Amino acid sequence: MDSSSGFLAVTVDGMVAEHLRRVIGEKTRDALAHLRAEGPRYARIPPYGYRVAAAGTLEADAAEQATLARMRALRAGWLSLTQIAAALARRGPLARNGKPFTAKVVRALVTDRAIGNSRAAV
Repeated sequence: MDSSSGFLAVTVDGMVAEHLRRVIGEKTRDALAHLRAEGPRYARIPPYGYRVAAAGTLEADAAEQATLARMRALRAGWLSLTQIAAALARRGPLARNGKPFTAKVVRALVTDRAIGNSRAAV
């Protein structure tokens, strides 16, 4: 890059690479939006609070939705994430892995914008 031609070559290569990165991002975003609009499942594991119906769409899981509602209620009561996890451990509902909820998992669930939205398909 000591010469002006070298500078031009490096700059053009960088611009082309950035353009291709953005094109890939746009295509991925558009493909996922299309799948969401169509209604079929596009992820292997459904979000917590939902299960996969026979048609491949998501339907609410009553037990998990009750656990989510409990988490939101405890969070509205100004409990910390650790306190919420401890309260759930005392009450009995377990995470999908069969273990008590951790503060990290509680945080992901109570801050997920999708929680509480009735989604027929994702």
